[in-house]
Amino acid sequence: ATQPAATSTDTAPSTSLPGVSTPTTGMATIMGGGGWTVDAAAGKEELAVLGSATPGDTAYAIEVGVSTIGAGLDHVTLNDYKLSLSKGDPFTFQRPGPAPFAEQTRALAVRTVTIDGTTIDLTGAKWTQTWPPLDMSSRPDRLTYELPLSRDGKVELILRRDYTVYRRDAETWKAGTVDAQPLGFETSVVTTFVNKSDRALNVSIGFNAVSVPPSEAERYADGNYVIGFSTDGVVRPESHLVDSISEPRNLLDDAKERVPYWFGTATSYFMALQRFEPLSQSTAPVNWFKAIQSRTLTPDATGMDRRNEIVISTKDTTVAPGSESRILHRDYFGPRKREYLTNAHYRAPWIQYDTALVITNWFCGICTWQWLIDILFVILKGFHAVTRDWGLSIIGLVFLVRLILHPITRKAQWNMLKFGKLAPEMTKIKERHKDDQEAMNRAMMSFYKQHGATQAMGCLPMFLQMPVWIALWQAMNTTFELRHQPFFYGLTWIHDLSKPDHLIDFASFGWPIIHGPGFLRGIITISGVNVLPFVYGIVQFIQFKIQPKPPTTTPEQEQQQKMTQWMILIMMPILLYASPSGLMIYMITSFLIGIFESKLVKKQFEREQENEAKFTIVDNDSPIAATATKATVRRKENAPKKSGLAGIIEQARQRMVEAQQEIEKNRKRPK
Repeated sequence: ATQPAATSTDTAPSTSLPGVSTPTTGMATIMGGGGWTVDAAAGKEELAVLGSATPGDTAYAIEVGVSTIGAGLDHVTLNDYKLSLSKGDPFTFQRPGPAPFAEQTRALAVRTVTIDGTTIDLTGAKWTQTWPPLDMSSRPDRLTYELPLSRDGKVELILRRDYTVYRRDAETWKAGTVDAQPLGFETSVVTTFVNKSDRALNVSIGFNAVSVPPSEAERYADGNYVIGFSTDGVVRPESHLVDSISEPRNLLDDAKERVPYWFGTATSYFMALQRFEPLSQSTAPVNWFKAIQSRTLTPDATGMDRRNEIVISTKDTTVAPGSESRILHRDYFGPRKREYLTNAHYRAPWIQYDTALVITNWFCGICTWQWLIDILFVILKGFHAVTRDWGLSIIGLVFLVRLILHPITRKAQWNMLKFGKLAPEMTKIKERHKDDQEAMNRAMMSFYKQHGATQAMGCLPMFLQMPVWIALWQAMNTTFELRHQPFFYGLTWIHDLSKPDHLIDFASFGWPIIHGPGFLRGIITISGVNVLPFVYGIVQFIQFKIQPKPPTTTPEQEQQQKMTQWMILIMMPILLYASPSGLMIYMITSFLIGIFESKLVKKQFEREQENEAKFTIVDNDSPIAATATKATVRRKENAPKKSGLAGIIEQARQRMVEAQQEIEKNRKRPK
């Protein structure tokens, strides 16, 4: 149990050191287990600010506010980005949650220290702010905190924490080129265990993980916890939705033989990732992760209202008498942007943050290919280089993808048109053999073979296209460049492709967001009047009317098909109402091209049918009654005859059909 007992609240006079708050000289004693006491500083919380929050600052990309409470973070501000277009405030995150959850959610704050198996709760303990022997006026990017621990009235262990904020042009020991830099989005935190006793100490700490960035989605919670696991040196991320953390659990329980390289939090467009690193110039990873304990503090809340506690526990380190041991972790606070995370620094063999650009361990992950997403993104950037507008680039990308997939789409629609034309004859075959399933199957297979129609062709093109469309969807969802970008050079009402189009924005009038009741909360969200979902519904309706449909052989099937179409037409605009406008532009464009494709394929089909022979199906009892023979097939007089190799193949096929029918007649002939 922890028993705080303040003994003094004296405060030292103010100093003139920039970026650093006033330290305290008074101390408060916290009683811990095993006879240990924590000599925490007394007084109110104090903050130090490192880096810069000034937009466009050439030296720093981030501002980091550090608190004396737990030597944790008060905030991180990215000065290149805004939190929202309407307010224009800088993007600030890593703030502690509201009371009473502030100390459980203060990012990087030290929560516990374990000494020789005895765990001491340090939650809320105030550290003393100290300074290295440097001129802080010339280097305001480093700060040190200390917390002494005593036993029997003597200080035996000192916990020290050093924060460093990197400049935009700072090179780490691994970085020798401009491409291999942290780009100003990294901080380093070194925790030092100073052993003042006359015996070796086994020490470890537990500290809060990075917190989730503000949500970028209106309809659903897009906050994720991400762990970069590896068994062979290649990082394969695993994610957990924030809302999925309900019962207390260790996120490393299922690690098995996998090694955790890093842990972090992510939304659609921002990430906070932390990894342990060796102190020497080594290229090998170091694993200090012992456990990542998670639990929800607000089990009844959902989305961004939920407060979760994530505590990282380190492995033990042995500190010899009179010496010290250090643990280093680097933290990335920045955009989930390919341009940054694919540079040499973040793609280093045991960092590989680029693998977290798209998390693929969901149910469609099997057909989500990172290389395909990367190709689509490169093409999208290529279109942007020409159009200088991301909305037009999306339209261009969809045109190109549909053009590439046109042969597959044409084959599927062609097959559907064939089935539609042959539906009456298929119904006759089913009626003729309704009492003999085996005979009906043989007759149907022969019928399909004769007319070149294949049931599998109705589904196969969809399966072939699925990875491409999922990759395109993921590319739209994870393209940071769409954030806060207008459509058509700002000449439309769409000012942010990453948000719903909002012809009328409720926030502009101070109106609240409307959520669906109960389980519909994450499905139905209305924050304004959106036009694109209605346009999408109209375009989808037109495509349904034009596109070839699977043949129906009974009134029940026809009714079911109509009901399915209307359910899709009604439900899809509702489900997509709060979707980003960039995604809606992509889907509307795809459907418009689909309408044009359907008309084009239908015309081609009708033109070819006019040039083919007319079929007259013989109605007899043969299982291959639909087999074409000289008596049942009459070519148009103007139909072109095949010559050359194609003619030889056609003659051979006709002979095989005739032989097949002759065999069938002999089989039916009474013995």
